[in-house]
Amino acid sequence: MAGLTTASAVNGSMALGIPSNSQHADEAWKYISYITSQPVQNKYAQLSLPIWKSSYDDPAVAKGQESLIAAAKTSIAMMFPRPTTVSYQELSTILQKWIQKVLLGQVTPEAGMQQAVEEASRLR
Repeated sequence: MAGLTTASAVNGSMALGIPSNSQHADEAWKYISYITSQPVQNKYAQLSLPIWKSSYDDPAVAKGQESLIAAAKTSIAMMFPRPTTVSYQELSTILQKWIQKVLLGQVTPEAGMQQAVEEASRLR
């Protein structure tokens, strides 16, 4: 069917930033540059997937986690960023609660999503 895919992904990674009033902004930027560099990302790929797309083709990164790397390569090609909203955390909590209730069979999918919409409409 047109418009359907067999996989999808959302980028939910953590962001790095430097507060505008930081007394060590230069040092913070050096640290961020270091930990996000491809060599460092590849070195710790067994603990957390690297942010560099080309790292997924590196045999040293894939070693021992080939199926995870294959799945990551598939998902990174179709990844979308999280929705941009000032109430993201609150919306996420509402959705998590009602999706869990649906999965547990406590409410129907229609009722759960209706409740989520009602709660979300009360935010800002």
